[in-house]
Amino acid sequence: MPDFSTIVAPGRALVELLLPLGLAVVMGLTVGTERYIRGRPAGLRTYLLVCVSFTTLALLSETGFLLAPAGLPPDPARLAAGGLTGIGFLGAGVIIRSRSTVFGLTTAASLWTMAVIGLALGTRQYVLATALYGIALAALWLLRYLEPLLPRDLYRQIALQMRSPGMSVAAARQLFARYHLAVESVNIRRQRHVDAVDYVFLLHGKYPDAFVEAFEDLLQREEVQYGALQQEGDEDERQP
Repeated sequence: MPDFSTIVAPGRALVELLLPLGLAVVMGLTVGTERYIRGRPAGLRTYLLVCVSFTTLALLSETGFLLAPAGLPPDPARLAAGGLTGIGFLGAGVIIRSRSTVFGLTTAASLWTMAVIGLALGTRQYVLATALYGIALAALWLLRYLEPLLPRDLYRQIALQMRSPGMSVAAARQLFARYHLAVESVNIRRQRHVDAVDYVFLLHGKYPDAFVEAFEDLLQREEVQYGALQQEGDEDERQP
């Protein structure tokens, strides 16, 4: 029976191939579990496959380097570089933009991080891979509890339809200022056939309840025919 270790990577024991793959399975599963629990589009299987695949890429790059014919300049980083480019397309697939809100940035970043961890494992940089793995877990699990304690600007959109002549932007700014909200931008559209004016206000402030209170204040106005408050998702991932 042929020695499988010499076929896969000459001069390397089989255990030296299975160890980084085993670590990739464990690290991919634990990070994927956190994303799965949070209901993210990429979960256990995605993170496991990404980490194991990039570990394999690094191992194959090493094998190609060792087996390169004499006189042929080897490029062991080519497979890894191509893989990192490809993971960008996977990350783009989990990013969703809805008006002023962007979701999925943390998921995309964590997928890219798992790819780097896989490369580190495949090159047997176990200390570096473990350190990055610990940082990734801390960022995903521990920082979630720290973020609510930090001051942060929140963004919301309020859409209104009012009977003509509507309200001036200056009056709207004064109303929102009473609730400690600032107007980031405003879009106005007049509808002559229905004698109405549509407004879309992009607001930012510190307190979530302030947006609701300002919205309820606007709905009390007799000239308001329609109103909608866009509620933001969770942290994951709002990037103004």
